[in-house]
Amino acid sequence: MSSRFAGKGACARCFSGFPTSGFGRRPRIKGATEGHIEHASISTAPAFGIADVITKVSQVAFGKPLVTNVLRGHVAEAIIALALEPEWTWCSADYAGWDFERADGLRLEVKQSAAMQSWSTGKPSKAIFDVAARTGYWEGGTEWIAKEGRKRCVKAALSG
Repeated sequence: MSSRFAGKGACARCFSGFPTSGFGRRPRIKGATEGHIEHASISTAPAFGIADVITKVSQVAFGKPLVTNVLRGHVAEAIIALALEPEWTWCSADYAGWDFERADGLRLEVKQSAAMQSWSTGKPSKAIFDVAARTGYWEGGTEWIAKEGRKRCVKAALSG
């Protein structure tokens, strides 16, 4: 950028014909009429759809032998959901106190761990599960309900 633009709010948008510079002045574009902006022809039909995006993300997230820690819980819960539905409802969410509910009020929290990680650790990871009693839970991810719970624990492990 030449020194004549330094400190004047100029940016790459100004030089590409974008309608405003940093100070609200319109850049002078040779052959353009004042107040008139020529737009490039843009197709209204997208070249791809949401299914294409989901497929692409799925390939990146699940197309490898190991699934990252961030997504592995979803995979474990999906496996459990396929085994328990329709009697159980998969209701997990961020900060949810449990992952499945049954019509009679029984709740299930899925725990998972993996010996192998998606990054190099040099040795297998130890499976650790926190099953301590709780003093409450988050309702809808925003409201804390102070209610003691999770006193009974049944451990079941998925390995793979």
